[in-house]
Amino acid sequence: MRQRPLASAAGGARQTNLTLLAVLLAALATGGLAFAAGTGWGGPVLVGHAVAGLAVLVLAPWKSPVVRRGLVRRAGPGRWASVTFGVLVLLAVAAGLAHATGALTVLGPVSAMQVHVGAALAAVPLLAWHAAARGGVRARRDRSVRRALTPPRRGPGNPNGVPRWVGPSPTRPGSR
Repeated sequence: MRQRPLASAAGGARQTNLTLLAVLLAALATGGLAFAAGTGWGGPVLVGHAVAGLAVLVLAPWKSPVVRRGLVRRAGPGRWASVTFGVLVLLAVAAGLAHATGALTVLGPVSAMQVHVGAALAAVPLLAWHAAARGGVRARRDRSVRRALTPPRRGPGNPNGVPRWVGPSPTRPGSR
């Protein structure tokens, strides 16, 4: 029997998306640092970049049901911008793997590294748009946590703005 990916569970899609966002941001940051470091001290940064790139591949099975649902639900230009973003991420990962393994070093007039960097840079504005467009939906659990963390308001039943569960209560056993 085939197990269902995490994204099919309640709240799993959001967790998958947030994890993937963190991994993509880590890949962009370590890629920029590796580019800035050059060939000198960039070894540990390159390892971090490789781990982030492989994490994108590891998260792909959990992202695929989210993508399928999104393609069914959404129509219009937003769908194609998301598809373009996904293709650019896949191209960047594939070109990075091809360069790292030496399987493919040159693609006509450009190198695999140039394709890797170009696809990643082209994906950055689409990543920002995709995260902003999809980030507005909150899980019911998130609202309850946010409500619990907001400070209480002053009002007729609460003149000092103190939550009812703080301090002595005349109705609670053992209070003064």
